[in-house]
Amino acid sequence: MEDTDDAPRRFAIAIHGGVSDSGGKDKDFEDAAKVTLTDTIDLALKRLMDGEPALEVAEAAVAALEDATVFNAGKGSAFNAVREHEVSVL
Repeated sequence: MEDTDDAPRRFAIAIHGGVSDSGGKDKDFEDAAKVTLTDTIDLALKRLMDGEPALEVAEAAVAALEDATVFNAGKGSAFNAVREHEVSVL
């Protein structure tokens, strides 16, 4: 299939902010997490629509989540509600 400028670009964006034990009780955390996730999706979407390679976009999205203070991305496990270490992705 020939790649042309007028051909529609198709892609999907999926991100994961990890697990939280707030259970919806910490509204400030929930709001900050939603803003960070939305900002990360917007960053990825803009870069993909600008034609940036998907791998570079994925790396930028991961870096954005790692830099976000609301998440512990890139820092390892966190204690869960019963004080055991939990890893959301192995």
